Amino acid sequence: MNTELTLSENENTEAKSLPQKYLVWLVGEQRYAIKLSQVREVIAMPPVTDLPVHHKTLKGVFNLRGKIISVADLRDKLSCVRNHKSLKPFILAIEIDGLEIGTIVDDVAEVMEIASHQIQDDIESNTHLNARREYVSGIVLRNEPQNDTTLILNMRCLMELN
Repeated sequence: MNTELTLSENENTEAKSLPQKYLVWLVGEQRYAIKLSQVREVIAMPPVTDLPVHHKTLKGVFNLRGKIISVADLRDKLSCVRNHKSLKPFILAIEIDGLEIGTIVDDVAEVMEIASHQIQDDIESNTHLNARREYVSGIVLRNEPQNDTTLILNMRCLMELN
C-alpha cells in the first residue's frame, strides 16, 4: 500500500512540474496571461450594449450566439494606459467557476507554455505593483526570444467573483 502512495505522490509532482499553456494578451504595452483552459474564445470586438450600472469595470453585455455575456474593461482596474495603436480591440470570453465573462484586451500576443518553476510568486519583495497583490498570481520573466515580463492574473479576484 505504501508503494501505491509513493507512486501517486510522484505522479502529482510530475503533473505539477509539467508546463501549462497560457494565453498572453496585451493591454497597452503590458503583457498579461491566464491559463488557456479558462479561455473559451477570442472574439473581435462586437457591439456592446450599455447597462445602467455603477460598476466601474462592467461596460455592458453582448450577444454570443444567443447567449448574453457581460463585458468588463479591466484596463482602468489594472492602471493601464490604453494602446492607442489598437484600432479594434478583442474580447476574451473566459469561464470562471461556470460563469462566462468577456474582458476587453488590446491585442492577443501568443499561447505560451509555462512551467511552475518559471513563475515567480514572491511578488511583494520583487516589485511595487500598482495593481492589488491578489490580482496577480505570478510573474514570468523571459530573455528569449525577447526580453519581456508577463503578469499571470488571478481572474477570479480581478473580476471580483470571490
